Amino acid sequence: MNNASVLDFWRGVLQKRGKREGVAQMGWEQRGNNRYFYRKEREGSRVKSVYVGRGEVAQMVSKFQSSSAELEKLMQAKKAIEANKLERVESALDRAIELAQLFTEAELLTAGFHTHRRQWRRKRDDR
Repeated sequence: MNNASVLDFWRGVLQKRGKREGVAQMGWEQRGNNRYFYRKEREGSRVKSVYVGRGEVAQMVSKFQSSSAELEKLMQAKKAIEANKLERVESALDRAIELAQLFTEAELLTAGFHTHRRQWRRKRDDR
């Protein structure tokens, strides 16, 4: 095989790569002259094909599933943003609680209290 024929071969492969002809779409299977839509479900380590249908009904289900996947991605992004906001609020709240406990402890210590087995008690007068 010479260099020119190798280049021609790869040009043909690269030109065909972008075309959808002959490429199966996810869930669609060609059996004989008909195309059928199957939904894939995972059971443990095995993948099971569940027959959905063919024709217009299958087309509608296929479009709905593809749009459902896009909606799911958007919902995940929204949840990630909300989780980030919630995390920032929680960290600010934790810091506020920490400061309130620190100020309370300082006030009790200056008022003559001490801790005994995690309880605040007034110091006894020296007798």
